[in-house]
Amino acid sequence: MSDAQQWPFPLPNTKDLVSLLNWLYLQGKRDFPYSYLYEANLTNAKLPSVNLSFSYLYKANLLGVDLMAANLGYSFFAYSYLGYANLTYAYLGYAYLAYSNLSHANLSFANLSHSDLSFADLSYADLTNADLSYADLSFVNLTGANLTNTKLTGVTIMGITLTNIQLVNTYFAQTQVIASGKFEVPANSEDGVALMNNSNRDASVNIMPSGSWKNGPNTASFSSAGDASYAKAGMKHPQNTAFSLLAINPITNIVQEIYTPTVIAIKPGESLIFRMNDAPGAYGNNVGSITVNWSEVGR
Repeated sequence: MSDAQQWPFPLPNTKDLVSLLNWLYLQGKRDFPYSYLYEANLTNAKLPSVNLSFSYLYKANLLGVDLMAANLGYSFFAYSYLGYANLTYAYLGYAYLAYSNLSHANLSFANLSHSDLSFADLSYADLTNADLSYADLSFVNLTGANLTNTKLTGVTIMGITLTNIQLVNTYFAQTQVIASGKFEVPANSEDGVALMNNSNRDASVNIMPSGSWKNGPNTASFSSAGDASYAKAGMKHPQNTAFSLLAINPITNIVQEIYTPTVIAIKPGESLIFRMNDAPGAYGNNVGSITVNWSEVGR
C-alpha cells in the first residue's frame, strides 16, 4: 500500500492531523497529498521535500516553516501566513495563494508558474531565480522584494505595489498586456497603486476616474480633481492640485492629474503610480477611494 493510501484523510481534529503528519515525517514518510489542513498551525515546522500537493491549507499558519524543495502544486493556501518561510526550490505551480502573506519568505528558485497570488503580500520576499510564469499578480504587494533573474513571462500585473523592489535581469519577454481593467486607489495609501506595462511594446492606456474621497473624516468630499482652493504648498507634489488623483511615472518623473478620461503612453517595463496628492505623512486619516477604469487604446 502506498504512503498516499495510508494517509488518513481527513481526521476530525486538525491539531491531531498535524501531530500525525509530523510524526510520520520523522519516520521517513514524505507523501501527504490531498491533506485537509484547515487553519493548521505548522509554525517553524521542518518539512523539506514533503509532498502536500492538492492539499487544503486555508488560513494555515506556516510562519517560518521549512518547505525547501517541497511539492505544493495545486494546493489551496488562501489567507494563509507563510511569513519567513523557506520555500527555496519548492514547487507551487497552479497553487492558490490569493490574499496570503509571504512577507520575507525565501522563494529563490521556487516554481510558482500559473499560481494565483492576487492580493498576496510578498513584501521583502526573495524571489531570486523564481519562476512566476503566467502567475496572477494582481494587486500584489512587492515592496522591497528581490526579483533578480525572476521569470515573469505572461504574468497578470495590475495594481501591484512596487516600492523599492530589486529588478535585475528580470525576464518579461512575451508577457501580455491585459486590454482593460479597473482598480481602487485608496485615499489613505501614500505608496499608491501601480499599473505596469509588462509587455515588450509601447502601450497607450485610457484612464477614466470615478468616485470621491476625503482628506480627513470630517472634511468635504472631492472628486479626483481635488480641491483647487486648498494651498498646494506642503503637498507631495506641490505643483499639482491638492487632493487630486495623480498618475506618476517614477522613471520619467512625469506627473499628471487625472480628473477626466486621459490617455497616457507607457513604455515596456514602466509603471504608473496612482495616488492622492496629499502632504507626506498625512495620508493615514484620509477616507474613500477613487475607482480607475482603464483600457489599452487600440486593443
